[in-house]
Amino acid sequence: MGTAVADPLAFHQYWALRAVESCGAAGGTDQVPLGVVRRLWEFSARTPPGNVRGEVAGRILAGIDER
Repeated sequence: MGTAVADPLAFHQYWALRAVESCGAAGGTDQVPLGVVRRLWEFSARTPPGNVRGEVAGRILAGIDER
C-alpha cells in the first residue's frame, strides 16, 4: 500500500491503487490496518477533485467503510 500513495510517479500510484482496489473487491478489506486507511484518507484529501487516483482511493475507502 505504501507504494500506492508514496511513489512520485502518478502512473505507479494509479496501478498500485488499482491493485489494492482489486484485492478489496475480492473481499480483502476485512484486515486493512488503520494506518493504511489513514494514508488513503490523507492521499484522497490532497488530490484535486476529478483526479483519477483520488477517485480510486475514494472507492477503496468506500469499500472499507461498507465492511
